[in-house]
Amino acid sequence: MHESVPSRLDTSSRPPDSYGPDAAPESKVDAPGGARPIRGWLRRVGAVGFLFFLVKGLAWLAVPLILAESCTAG
Repeated sequence: MHESVPSRLDTSSRPPDSYGPDAAPESKVDAPGGARPIRGWLRRVGAVGFLFFLVKGLAWLAVPLILAESCTAG
């Protein structure tokens, strides 16, 4: 008979907690010197950066509009 060869998608040889939807959640406890505080800091800096560039972009749109309106109104 034909002997089955495990494919790359065969998950029977791997423990179920190492990947996929059945994976165990990461520990919520921060290890000393762990990456979790850095991840939070990067998320905060990213949010502040996004808001800064959003306001800056809106200002680039608003200032010429206001100048154009003031020049044509007088």
